[in-house]
Amino acid sequence: MKKLLSLLSFLTIASILTAQVNLNQGLLMHLPFDGSISDISPNGLTVNQFGNPSFTMDKFNNPGAALNFNGSAYLEVSTPNGELSPKDSMSFALRFRTNSTAIQTLFTNVDFNSNTKKEYQIAINWSTHPGALFGVEASVNNASCVSLGPYTDYVSTGTSTINQNTWYCLAGTYDGDSMRIYLDGMLMHTKELNNEINDCGNMVMRIGRWASFQDQYFNGDLDEFRIYNRALNIDEIGTLCDYYQFPESTKNIKEVVTNFTLSPNPTSDYITIDFEKTIVQGTVTISDITGRILKTKLLNKTNTMQLNISNLPSNLYYLTIKTNEGTVTKLIGKE
Repeated sequence: MKKLLSLLSFLTIASILTAQVNLNQGLLMHLPFDGSISDISPNGLTVNQFGNPSFTMDKFNNPGAALNFNGSAYLEVSTPNGELSPKDSMSFALRFRTNSTAIQTLFTNVDFNSNTKKEYQIAINWSTHPGALFGVEASVNNASCVSLGPYTDYVSTGTSTINQNTWYCLAGTYDGDSMRIYLDGMLMHTKELNNEINDCGNMVMRIGRWASFQDQYFNGDLDEFRIYNRALNIDEIGTLCDYYQFPESTKNIKEVVTNFTLSPNPTSDYITIDFEKTIVQGTVTISDITGRILKTKLLNKTNTMQLNISNLPSNLYYLTIKTNEGTVTKLIGKE
C-alpha cells in the first residue's frame, strides 16, 4: 500500500480538521505515479510518455512510487473535451524534487508549436519569479483564448525557497478573485485576478516540458499530481501536503459538540468566529506551525468573536478553541 506515513497523516489531519475536506470533489486529473502513469480520476485521461521517464522512490522511500524525469523525458495528457481547461476556478497540487538549478517547467497547458495559445504554467527557477511560480494567461474581457504575450499573472514562492534534492509539496489555487501559491502547506503569495483563465479548448497538457520553441525540461522527480476545477480550501491543501505536526495539546482531541464557522478564511485582517450556541467559558488561541502561541482570547458568555491578525505575516496558522465540551484545531490563512 502506497505511502503508509502519508495515509496515517491524512487520517490524523482528517480527525482534527472540521472544515470540509473532500479531495474527490472537482477532481479533473490524478496521477499518483504509483508504478503507473495512468490517470485515476473519473475522467481517466490518456497519458503518453516520451524520452523514457522511470519510476523511483518517493518522499517516503517507497520504491517505484514516484516518477523520475531525466531532463529530456516528459508526458502528454490528451484532453479531447477540454477537461484540463477550467476557466472560473482551479487548483493543482503535487510533490516534486529537482536535481537542477535551470529554469524548468513542471507542467503547462500551452500550444506546443506557438506562443499564442496559453492557459497556465507551473515552473521553477525563473529569475523574475524566483522559487516556484504559478502563471496563468487571463482572458481579455473574458474572451476565449486571447493571448497577451507573456503570461499576464504570476504568483511565486520567492527567493531561496527551492533547493536541489529536496522534496516539496507545491499547490496553487484560483477562485475567480485571487491566485494563491502554497509551499509545504504554507501560503507564500496572493494576487488579485478578476478575469477568467484562457480556455483554448482541446489542449494537450505537458508534464516535464514547456514547448518546442523553449523546452524547459524538468530534471527531477514528481509525485501525487492533481488538478481540480475549484479552489481547494486551506484544510484540503494541508491534507494533501501532510506536512503539519499539530501541537501536543491537540493530539488527543474530543469532538467539540458546539458547531461554529470561521470567516473570512483566509483573511488579511479580521477573522470572525460564529458559534451555534453561546459559549459560557473557553479560550481561543492562535499559534504558528511550531506550536508557539501568538494570540489568546477568553470566551465568556458569547456566541461570536472577532480576532485581529493583521499584524501576523502571511502564512498558515492554527486556531485552537477549548471549551468544556472539548478542543479543536483548525487551519487559518493570513494573506
